[in-house]
Amino acid sequence: MKKRFRVVALSLISIGLLIWWSWHSKKIGQHVEPPSQTAEQATNKKIQAPQRANQISPEKQQTELPNRLANAAPSVTAADWQYYQNNKADPLYDWKQPINFYGMVLDENDQPVTGASADFKWTDLSPDGTSEYHTTSDSLGFFSMLNQKGKRLSVSVSKSGYYSAADARLASFEYANPADGLFTPDPNSPVPFHLRKKGEAAQLIHGLKLFGSRVDGTLSYVDLTAAKNGLTPPGDLTVKCNRSGRMENGKFDWVFTVSVPAGGLIESTDEFMFLAPEEGYQSSFEVGHKATDSDWVGQEKRKFYLKSRGHYARVELTMIPNYNENAAYDLEWFLNTNGSRNLESNPAQLINVK
Repeated sequence: MKKRFRVVALSLISIGLLIWWSWHSKKIGQHVEPPSQTAEQATNKKIQAPQRANQISPEKQQTELPNRLANAAPSVTAADWQYYQNNKADPLYDWKQPINFYGMVLDENDQPVTGASADFKWTDLSPDGTSEYHTTSDSLGFFSMLNQKGKRLSVSVSKSGYYSAADARLASFEYANPADGLFTPDPNSPVPFHLRKKGEAAQLIHGLKLFGSRVDGTLSYVDLTAAKNGLTPPGDLTVKCNRSGRMENGKFDWVFTVSVPAGGLIESTDEFMFLAPEEGYQSSFEVGHKATDSDWVGQEKRKFYLKSRGHYARVELTMIPNYNENAAYDLEWFLNTNGSRNLESNPAQLINVK
């Protein structure tokens, strides 16, 4: 009897447990909705939500996009971006830019030159694609061109009785593309153009010749009056080249030594070498490169004043350490043999030697 009672009790307990488990599982599986948010809460949530990084309001596009481009790539600036936008809106934008220009003509002593010719030429939308304008400098050396339109302007300055320096022969100015270096005209800071007044030319010996050279340091004697070189004196100057073997990258050590046995040299960067100095000459110069130099080049050009055997010259020397398996140097000179330091030349008075 007791055994039967225990069986019935265990059965009832098992049934109860099954019913409780079934009810609890349903409660766990039910989806519970969160409390509904008020309209004010929804608005606040939208305000607090972070804006996506690539979203830019139209009002900010004109300033933020160029800045982002500049930050992303240092070579792209806000000006580049604006230039791109301008060309996109108008394919003829480049040739419609306002062109104003202010210049000043000065002589070799930085004094104003009156009556100098200033010639302008610029690219534009005219039928020929270019336009021209001419004016002259006033009593203060000042000149200008105003109220034109185009893209790139070229200016040259000249005057009878003067040599035009490099900055006066042809100068270019960009008005449209920032990548080409935009020019900004300023009436308070006119662009300088230099002329040099012509003096009295001397009768000079002129030579232009390519001479060969060994690469083992053998001296080459150069006679400027006869336009010849040789292995024995006399000579107005000597030149020698020393060169090593080539490295795998094709580079090599090289050095040229230029000397004056009876005088000296002064290196110069002057454009107009018309008057040789009285003093300051040194007996020799060395020019060259190591194969490991970061700025290595295979040739060099230098200019010198030369004093030798009682006369003066201006010399331009191009040193070529590798020429047909040996070496060479290209030499141009203007030599005054009468003892004067005057090296200004007139083509009609030159004595050309070969």
